[in-house]
Amino acid sequence: MTKKDQNPSVELSVVINQLKLELVKNQNVDYLTIKLIKCLVNIKKIDEAESECFNYLNTKNLSNEKIKLLYVKILVIKGKLEDAIDFLEKELSKGINDKMISILSHCFMEQSKKVYTEENKQNFTATIRGRVDSYAHQVGNLTNYVNGAGPTDFIHDNVNLLCATKARILFTQKNKPREVMTIPRDQKIIEFKYQVKEVACGLRFFMVLDVQGRVFTWGDESSCNIGYPVTALKFKHISAGFEHCAAISQDNQLYTWGRGSFGKLGLGTSNGDSEYKTPTLVVALCRDSVKKVSCFGMNTSIITDDGKLFVCGRNHRGQLGIENAQYPETNPISVKKGAKRAKPTIFTSASVLKQDILSLFNQVKFSNLHLHFKGQTLHLHTVILACNDTLNDFFEKEIVQQKSSILNFELNDFLINVHFLTRSGIFKISESKIHIDEIYPSLTDEDVSQFFRSFYSNEPLVTPNNVVKTLFTIFNLEVDHQVSEYHFKSHFNSNNKQSDFKIKTQDGKVIHCHKSIMSVRSPYFKNLLNSNFKETTNGEISVDLPCHVALPLYRYMYTDRFSLPVECTGDDLLSLLDATNLYEVKRLHNAMEKLISVSLDLDNAIPLMKYAHDRNANQLVDYIADFIATNKDMYGNQQDIQNLPKELYNKVQSCSDFVVVSVVGGQYTPIHVLQGIKFFDIAQGEKLTLALDENNLVHQLGRGSSINFKDNTPARVVVLPKSSQIASISAGSSHCIVVTEEGKFYGWGAGFLGQLGDKRTFLLENQLN
Repeated sequence: MTKKDQNPSVELSVVINQLKLELVKNQNVDYLTIKLIKCLVNIKKIDEAESECFNYLNTKNLSNEKIKLLYVKILVIKGKLEDAIDFLEKELSKGINDKMISILSHCFMEQSKKVYTEENKQNFTATIRGRVDSYAHQVGNLTNYVNGAGPTDFIHDNVNLLCATKARILFTQKNKPREVMTIPRDQKIIEFKYQVKEVACGLRFFMVLDVQGRVFTWGDESSCNIGYPVTALKFKHISAGFEHCAAISQDNQLYTWGRGSFGKLGLGTSNGDSEYKTPTLVVALCRDSVKKVSCFGMNTSIITDDGKLFVCGRNHRGQLGIENAQYPETNPISVKKGAKRAKPTIFTSASVLKQDILSLFNQVKFSNLHLHFKGQTLHLHTVILACNDTLNDFFEKEIVQQKSSILNFELNDFLINVHFLTRSGIFKISESKIHIDEIYPSLTDEDVSQFFRSFYSNEPLVTPNNVVKTLFTIFNLEVDHQVSEYHFKSHFNSNNKQSDFKIKTQDGKVIHCHKSIMSVRSPYFKNLLNSNFKETTNGEISVDLPCHVALPLYRYMYTDRFSLPVECTGDDLLSLLDATNLYEVKRLHNAMEKLISVSLDLDNAIPLMKYAHDRNANQLVDYIADFIATNKDMYGNQQDIQNLPKELYNKVQSCSDFVVVSVVGGQYTPIHVLQGIKFFDIAQGEKLTLALDENNLVHQLGRGSSINFKDNTPARVVVLPKSSQIASISAGSSHCIVVTEEGKFYGWGAGFLGQLGDKRTFLLENQLN
């Protein structure tokens, strides 16, 4: 038998025997042991390889790192993940080793996969599997129902628990419960064996800093590096944005990692919007001693020990405190021979709901509430004024009594009725009449116009006089009352006597609307309803859309909000693109372009490009042209591209000449802002940044959701109602909270969802106590 025909296992067996003989001589033990173990693994003698590792590691004065790593890998091969983890944690307690960290991370990943297999589900006490959808747990006495088998206490001595929920992370110290919360069924609970110093939540991940300075992350692997811990470096402070992490090292250097879009990592433009899996030093700040970092959304703000404020990331709402960022947000940028052009991006135009509603004020056409005052008539709309159920019921009743869809009142009588009805029986009608008769002579045309116009403008009056304030009191409203855009949602498709227009869908359903709203929201409906067509006289039209598509489309006319129903198909999206083009609803048309763009593939790109071109979806056309050009080599039949209409083919060709460099716009290198001011604390929001200076002044960078905060004033000092020493500042997406040392808090910004704890749901331009 030739050497070529010889069995490799036989050869390795001979080598193994020789190695064992050499080891008996006790020479070159480390080298020979490593070679022996590798040979045993190669011929599948895993048990013997494990035994050799174990014997070596239990021999005094022998601690070769390579053999330790081989031992761990053998344990993993044999499925002994718990043993591998225990061994690695014991070794890491002696000192951090990046290779061991990497293997430990892999072990935890594999353990997580194993946990969720059917055969292990019953033994996994870290998964809620109760008989009900949720179960209230008190931290410090946390119990868990596993497959309905009864409570099992899995709080252990010296173990901190982390609960990963959608919005927050909860951590405790032994016997120190922080709060009571509900954990959904199947929610994973992590037993964390180290004392926690700090936690930070991203959009789909969270970070933990332990007292030894190690950083751990869990969650969406695309958002951050999933490690355990992430590096051998030691840190003292952490923060998390939507999809990036930041940490300050023990020597006061800033490290960032995650997705680099908009420059939020502060790592410059050399790698554009690249994703960084491991903590990377922010070189631009390496000469500074970093004191604090705050991340949120697509931004990062930093304070140094000498009080300088640095910012990087997105600037679409001025949150960097500067007018122009390093790159304008019209990107990614594509480059050809030194020239630049913007890679197509689909933008959604700004909301015009407020302007559209305001244009209705005192317009005769489609008004259904006529108030007569001093020989003049004010033309109003019940759909705007019916801001509560009492007024809505009043209008419904009056339409029946007056036997007309258009209500006519003397202003005096109207105010008497409103005062009486909004007091819920506290006043008699005669008492309301006496009250109105007292103030009525002082009313002027300007007062009345200013008051009723405020219902349409959706903005509080800046300096109303006492007479106007009295009118608000008559309606039982706050002086700074605003009609939220969500107010109109309750009137949409409300089958009452105030609706005067019907839309019949493809499947025979009827949607009830108002001519006034539809006419100002869509040029198509304005022309239709102002014409002499049959639809105008009958007050009903038919549309070629199913109800589940038509409802969110026409609801958008009232709210400027669109929610795609779960039953919507790709064909439904194309129908919506058709409809928004026909109705000339630009903002929603842009949104449809954006939704369709995420569904592109090689099969549908070319027909979709033609379809979009015929529907004036120009942004989508440009986007698809770039997609086809980028993936041109993947098309098996190039003739399909060449057969495009000449105009579209030329668009594809023009895109083919450029090489894409991914830079989406923003500040990629941290920039020092508000120079000359020494800052003490920062709070990064999504659309604004808060900074507290050494003189107890709060600076707001960016305008949040405000339209009054002009672009040319990217930073301002926020004046609190009372002079107080500020203890803490915090920022959300577009709202801010400041807490004083006296325990009072002040909030301002977007309050649409009640996030400022105020009963009113609108944008608060001024601070509240």
